[in-house]
Amino acid sequence: MKRFLEVIGLMILLTAVACPAANAAKKYDGQTMQVLIGITPQAREQIMEYIAPKLKEKWGIDLAVEPMGSTQMIEKIVVMKDNPRITIAGWDVPIGLAANDMGLCETIDPAKLGSLKLLYDWAISKEKGEIKVLAANLTAIGLIYNNEEFTANKLTPPTSWYDLWKPEYKGRLSIVAPESTWGLAALPMFARLEGGGETNIDPGFAKIKTLTPDVHTIYTWSSELVKLLQLGEVWVAITGSNIGPALQKDGLAVTWVLPKEGGPMANGGMSIVKGSPYQEVAYDFLDLYYSTSFQLMRVKQSGIFSPNSEVWSKLDDQEKKAQPMSPESFSKLIELDWATIAKQKAAWIERWHKDIK
Repeated sequence: MKRFLEVIGLMILLTAVACPAANAAKKYDGQTMQVLIGITPQAREQIMEYIAPKLKEKWGIDLAVEPMGSTQMIEKIVVMKDNPRITIAGWDVPIGLAANDMGLCETIDPAKLGSLKLLYDWAISKEKGEIKVLAANLTAIGLIYNNEEFTANKLTPPTSWYDLWKPEYKGRLSIVAPESTWGLAALPMFARLEGGGETNIDPGFAKIKTLTPDVHTIYTWSSELVKLLQLGEVWVAITGSNIGPALQKDGLAVTWVLPKEGGPMANGGMSIVKGSPYQEVAYDFLDLYYSTSFQLMRVKQSGIFSPNSEVWSKLDDQEKKAQPMSPESFSKLIELDWATIAKQKAAWIERWHKDIK
């Protein structure tokens, strides 16, 4: 019996020596890192499929990923500012820059983020030379129209912002309110068209006011617009470039257009929350998120325009055609002064509800 026990003990010892990895505890076993992401097609599912298992394998950590609007996101993080429990905030870049002014963003160290070298210049937002927000996708504000309705009614597709005033679009037009980041970008775009801009918004309000009699719906959430387009209630609208590919994948014949005058950028973004836990894991999360493999998944499955500069060359001709823009479109993209906009946002929204009916 003694000999038998000795043999069993030796076998257990040899098993432990032969398989140390199986018994090694991971640094964050049993813990969970919280991530907030923007409301974009399949983003949560793709993160859980591709990124979560790799972080679990390396760190032992689980991910809790919650889609949320950028405004709600910043409100939630402000409440826990002194003891943040959220590590990654996937807010829109303009909201992220405003959050940084509130002291909510950690400085991203380029030396810790290998995938940074893969990003286009427009994808990296800095404040006083420090990286605070990275673009999760390129979203330009432009126009979308329903191909079937335009064909059936013999309408000419829009190519300019000023086409929105065409009488044949009356009652079938939708514009976006400034509570949405897209609306907050569209308003100074109209001001610029009329000789104003971020610091002189009056021409923008004046121009939009002449359009509102023709408007079917002023929407705030993209889900509202999607439903109106699907029902055929709205034929043409102001919206972000990511909506076109998403609706096309759902079988709706729509086309998104970057107007000839150009369109403002209101990109989705990501930041590391200042003072948050698991920041070393956060860098691995971002490295995986911006990797060419993951970004290809995002483009192929969700139709986003990737901030990763390697992705475009890896798409076939059909996949490139499905994209709302190409790298050649970059010269028509307009970078707004979001710091100035952030200071005036509340006043603009209040004025909108008074003046725009």
